[in-house]
Amino acid sequence: CDQGFLGAGCDQVDVVLKCSNHGTVDENGDCVCSLWYTGPDCSLVLCMNNCSDHGACDTSSGKCYCDASWGGADCSKRTCMSNCSGHGNCFGGECVCQEGYGGVDCAMLGCPNDCSGHGACFNGTCACDLEWVLEDCSLFEPIVVGCPGNCTGRGTCMNNTCLCDMGWQGRDCALPVWCPGNCTGHGVCVNSTCSCDVGYFGADCGGVGCFNNCTGFGTCTANGTCACDAGRFGADCSLAELQCTGVGMTGNCSGHGSCIDAGE
Repeated sequence: CDQGFLGAGCDQVDVVLKCSNHGTVDENGDCVCSLWYTGPDCSLVLCMNNCSDHGACDTSSGKCYCDASWGGADCSKRTCMSNCSGHGNCFGGECVCQEGYGGVDCAMLGCPNDCSGHGACFNGTCACDLEWVLEDCSLFEPIVVGCPGNCTGRGTCMNNTCLCDMGWQGRDCALPVWCPGNCTGHGVCVNSTCSCDVGYFGADCGGVGCFNNCTGFGTCTANGTCACDAGRFGADCSLAELQCTGVGMTGNCSGHGSCIDAGE
């Protein structure tokens, strides 16, 4: 019998072969697929709810690969940024933070009494509005000649204005300078901006890169170091190995001389 047929008279359709063992054959010889299978030969696996239009279906396994901000077996559940950083619960794609934490992903420390409505919260510390003081900005203190709080001992008073010491900011120098993620340990915080170490980049120095992008003479590896092309070396592959040849010959001086930079 031809492939796909069997029986003494070769008049029976081989259902297992024709429909991939996932369906039956109708009177026209076409496959009628079982639940969760599709295709002319029933070989493709359907995904639950077609991934809810929020993902891509792998028809070889029936698994959904969800778009960003969506999750679940059928990509129907909204997910939260950074899973609320372990400091909150996700409801409908939004974080409800635990007490003492704030921000869209609950990553920032909250402030006492939410700064009493008289200031802004920066990573657990209140920056109080003008004439409001104390840790939670709850006390009104009119401006007097001089500097507020005598710059809290973290700055110098000049013309009724605080010139804060390095690492401190705010009207009274009470607010520490803060950088995203404390520069992830790969940089230095300067005026609330990360100055990243060599090999790192990004607002929080969390990205790994290579020095000078290997100057076009190498490949940047996952650990931020350059794998230089043949004949190049150095941290950024910017240095070239000296090569000399004799007249009508190849090789470094044919082993009978020393190769030096012609510019020296």
